Amino acid sequence: MGAGAKILSELSDDAVRWVESLADKLSRRTWNPKNVDEAAADMGEKLINLDRLAPQMFRLYEDKPLYQILDEANAGESDIALLDPRVFRAGAARIPMDDPLVREEVAKQVNKYADDIRSGIPIDDTPFFGFDYDASKGTAQITAHDGRHRSRAFEATGEPVQLVRFVPAGQYDPAYGKGLLSSAPPDTKLLTEKSNFQIGPESQSIGTLGDLLKFLSVAGIAAPGALSMMGGQNGSEVP
Repeated sequence: MGAGAKILSELSDDAVRWVESLADKLSRRTWNPKNVDEAAADMGEKLINLDRLAPQMFRLYEDKPLYQILDEANAGESDIALLDPRVFRAGAARIPMDDPLVREEVAKQVNKYADDIRSGIPIDDTPFFGFDYDASKGTAQITAHDGRHRSRAFEATGEPVQLVRFVPAGQYDPAYGKGLLSSAPPDTKLLTEKSNFQIGPESQSIGTLGDLLKFLSVAGIAAPGALSMMGGQNGSEVP
């Protein structure tokens, strides 16, 4: 049995149908077309774990972007984790919600995403964090983000978890060390984003990887305490 066929044999019927629909689209590409087995092999164990842990993601995200991040993570270029949307907002650089124009624009974008989720319209991309892991300090410093409004929309619609890509900063900046966060010890502290756009405290711990994240990897399945509820730093609301 080939790698793709083995992956498919461990999926639920709904997930298999998702892969079949995806592969039908990928097979029509003029460059690097994929059949069902090849698409499943590209996503590997990450696909199986997503099906087991959060199968709703197959309907919440567009299939091609979801395939791309699963393929990327399976190739060892990034990590994908499940986490409470409030954890994402706690880690990302804060925005000036006291500005009425900013507040109005945020509400507009969040409402658009929330309406799409409620209407069954898949979201076109997953949020991400760039990070710099320092093993000597036992910290993972968030260095970039995208997806705050999507996180607010997930929270507004009652979705308990969302997918987030964790991309090593070293992939884009040679000054940083490269390494996947899923290989870090579970007691590694995740620090709030260090950014020129940060208006709140930066480099503050919001918790440990073992308490906040569940990676879509074999080792990450049994992470203790993952996906714990969190209301922001010190229990406060995060803008």
